[in-house]
Amino acid sequence: MDNLYHIIGVSREATSEEIKKAYKVAAGKLHPDKNVDDPDATLNFQKLYEAYCILKNPATRRRYDETGATTSEPTREENADALIAGIYLELAEQGEFLPDDYMLETTKRIQNALRHALLDAGRLKVLALKLSYLIENTAAKDSFIAVLNSRLEVLRDQKEQAESGALVMQKALEVIAEYRYTGKTRQPVNRPWQNADPYIS
Repeated sequence: MDNLYHIIGVSREATSEEIKKAYKVAAGKLHPDKNVDDPDATLNFQKLYEAYCILKNPATRRRYDETGATTSEPTREENADALIAGIYLELAEQGEFLPDDYMLETTKRIQNALRHALLDAGRLKVLALKLSYLIENTAAKDSFIAVLNSRLEVLRDQKEQAESGALVMQKALEVIAEYRYTGKTRQPVNRPWQNADPYIS
């Protein structure tokens, strides 16, 4: 997609109100009903509308400004942050939100999950290759081959999901390396009587 600000006719520094006004003006000029002789009128109007939908929303506008993404789908970094936050909060909740540094344990869990995802992706790749070989070298009814092909598609989808998840986890490990816990941690409770001889009063 072209530069969204250019499509609407505003600068990158435009306010939300300026974007809204410019969109209304542009929509009036580009509406297909007013450009019946232009074969691209509908496409141009659609581009304008899509640009406005992204820029009118502060979250999607910020994502576009930072990454150039023109979709509402979260970026890999956003998915990585969501993964980190989910594990971090789970650990904090288990610890009843006591003052502790959960970053190290969060990192360990992501590393462990990454290892499993990579192993799964490798295993699924091998299974898909074996099944593909079987399909190519089996003479049978179309219905039988169709069942095998269906299973092959499932394996390929699962492999892609595992690989996609691994990429998010790798990004999460890059991101979390920059994060620090800056609060206090619990000090061990000093109980000198714990190791005392029970027979001495």
